[in-house]
Amino acid sequence: VWVSKYETTQIEYNAFLKDIQSKNSFPLEDCKIHADQWVKKFPDKVLGPMGNNYDKHSVYDHYPVVNISTKGAEYFCKWLSENYHKNNLRTYEKVKFRLPTKEEIAALMEQVVIKHDSNKKEEYESLDFNLKFQNDYAADGAMFTLRVHLKPQTYTGLCSVVGNVSELLADGTAVGGNWDCFPNEVEQP
Repeated sequence: VWVSKYETTQIEYNAFLKDIQSKNSFPLEDCKIHADQWVKKFPDKVLGPMGNNYDKHSVYDHYPVVNISTKGAEYFCKWLSENYHKNNLRTYEKVKFRLPTKEEIAALMEQVVIKHDSNKKEEYESLDFNLKFQNDYAADGAMFTLRVHLKPQTYTGLCSVVGNVSELLADGTAVGGNWDCFPNEVEQP
């Protein structure tokens, strides 16, 4: 089993949406980004522009895709697999992209230490996670999500497996915490 180092970006997911719309290959309704979820979670007017622009504006191209359904993620994986096999210069003969299982993500996450007992902001800022600290969303350098390649890889070779956005699993659950979690709220599989 191979795991992507990075979260799927907006630009990658939007390329998928554009392709399936032109070919009518997957049900677009199942795959769409539900931008209204930003405003449902935080109903104040501050997030209106975020909800209206996050999945469309080029400034967010390299941010992680959010607010998609499990079905949309599964179709994206199938699309990735199909496109990989069209490449005559591919490294492997057969590859199937898919969402991880609870057991697979648990094996990865158990290698990542989460320091959640610190009350010192400077210690928190040194962590390679995008999580909130004592109601300070910006302590880690971001109010919401971070660019996908912004935080360094952990010794596991992964970026943002804890925090930034939750990891969607094959059974439809999400784990790993996100930018709106305190470190001690991170859900382990």
